[in-house]
Amino acid sequence: MNGIDRSIAFARTRDGCRISHFGHHVVVDGTVADVCACTIDPQECDGGALAAWARWCDRVPIGQIPGLMAECGAVCEGQWSRTYTVVHLNGAILEIDGESFDYPLAAYELEWSLRPQGAAVVLGPSAVLALVDFAIDGVLASRWLPAGVLERLSIVDTPHSPYPPQHRANGAPRPVGTGNPGVIDDATFLLLQRSERWQRPLNALYNINRRNLSVSHSTVAEHPSVAVVIDALVAEGEPTIAASNWIGTWHLQSPDGRCWGRRPLAINLHVSELLEAADWAVSPPRAACICDPIEGEIFGLAPSLLVKALPSATTLDEVRS
Repeated sequence: MNGIDRSIAFARTRDGCRISHFGHHVVVDGTVADVCACTIDPQECDGGALAAWARWCDRVPIGQIPGLMAECGAVCEGQWSRTYTVVHLNGAILEIDGESFDYPLAAYELEWSLRPQGAAVVLGPSAVLALVDFAIDGVLASRWLPAGVLERLSIVDTPHSPYPPQHRANGAPRPVGTGNPGVIDDATFLLLQRSERWQRPLNALYNINRRNLSVSHSTVAEHPSVAVVIDALVAEGEPTIAASNWIGTWHLQSPDGRCWGRRPLAINLHVSELLEAADWAVSPPRAACICDPIEGEIFGLAPSLLVKALPSATTLDEVRS
């Protein structure tokens, strides 16, 4: 049934002081969608957002703090309700509901030139999600889906999101394909998927491809003891089958601990070649996020992937200011 009656409210901070609020009551009945006054006061979430941001402020290098975002919110629909907190750094999810993930817990930084030269390269969950989303988008979808490069990856468009405002308790996974397949509950899904981006008439949302991607890998191996982990990737252009430019954040994992990369990386790569070089998963699928400048945050699930050897055409170096 294409219907929903849901309240979504959250408070969000990017500096530990100023707070933005979101609160709407979403009603979808058949093909009719409406947005009403919210039954939850988003200001009740202020304390949770501020506390979550403060937990990570001293753990993140001062130069990266502008990329730190903390959100606390609540979602209610019928008998289902959920409160949550999420903290991410430029898309790398640091924490959900108080559970920390595999990121540095102190603000130590490392220059790219000082990394161990024999370190393995690992694509973190948010980086994997960005690459897969790029690969299946637009013109790429028709060329990529049958290709052998994705045979080891299971990619499902699922309603079950790690981010509660985009999660749907009921619904079936959708096959990943080109464009919008016109499934019966698109109106519901779009309203949930991009609810924080309602800056335009609701009909405009129907032009946005919607996805809650869940990615897994057929082979799992042990995480290398020394690794450069690419935490998150942002493409600098539209999807293409040619080489593309990306900006990536990174950290170093070693037996001595973890430390942040001092500057982001400028990376030139062929998405197909890099995914093909990712031979093993070294973590289970975890919450991941793409910071899309147009569509906002896109959440999903993806594992960390070990790249045995970077493709010869891939280049990466620190961004110099």
